Amino acid sequence: MHEVKVVYTPHCPWNPGFLRAMRHWAEEAGASFRALDISQSPDEARELLRRAPELGRSRQAHIAAFVDGELVPGHPADPEYKDNFMALLEGRPVPERSREEPPRGGEAPAVRYVPINPRTLDLAIDFCLLYHPSGMWPEAKAANAGREAARRALAEVLEAVPVAGYLALRPSSGGPEPVALLKWMPRPLARAHGYVTGEGDGDGVLTLVCLEATGGVDREAVLEGLLRAALEEAAPPGYHTVEACARGETASLYRRAGFSAVEERGEALILSRPLGVRDRG
Repeated sequence: MHEVKVVYTPHCPWNPGFLRAMRHWAEEAGASFRALDISQSPDEARELLRRAPELGRSRQAHIAAFVDGELVPGHPADPEYKDNFMALLEGRPVPERSREEPPRGGEAPAVRYVPINPRTLDLAIDFCLLYHPSGMWPEAKAANAGREAARRALAEVLEAVPVAGYLALRPSSGGPEPVALLKWMPRPLARAHGYVTGEGDGDGVLTLVCLEATGGVDREAVLEGLLRAALEEAAPPGYHTVEACARGETASLYRRAGFSAVEERGEALILSRPLGVRDRG
């Protein structure tokens, strides 16, 4: 019997739906299935992640499936992911595919920036579920389960730090709409949830674990504005530095916001900058 194990973090509200789909695919193929919350089963989860060295070291491991110990390429949101998953279960070669560049351009909407705290927590989750850059919409039952898991996960962050990140909101007739999201958490907590962090215990360091904009907006302009707004606010008590893992154009975006590279991780970089300081660039 084939064995499917999926490592995931509860911080992504899409993961209950992805897990439900993968469980169904595994059961259809007569395979066993186990889901491992990396914060609850860290030893077993990290043993799996070591089989795909870039995960958790130079790429975020929001969710990763393994068939008989082999990583399923791609992400569950990718249209080809099920085919990759089933290919490993059926002993077929996984097709080679080139990744399309995300569409560029779009509007640069008028926005205001607000912190993620208990009052705005649900808007942050709305961004992930309803304004996802892929344009996907979750199935209602899975979305409800994901929302509850993400609330608990964000509440854990807010016990450690008063602000869990920032949102860019644009006005609409139905109320403010989140168009971009920046999430961070203390480095030890980020590491416990499988996110990429710098070396060391990270006393006073916040790890940026998500930076994304919805579709149809000028991603570069919106994210650059969100970064600057978040990083120039007064630093949360006890924190002085923010770090991020990035590559390519995203790394360039961080550099323009005043980050400097402090470590190389293959094709990726760990970058950092002081909090609560206006960048002179």
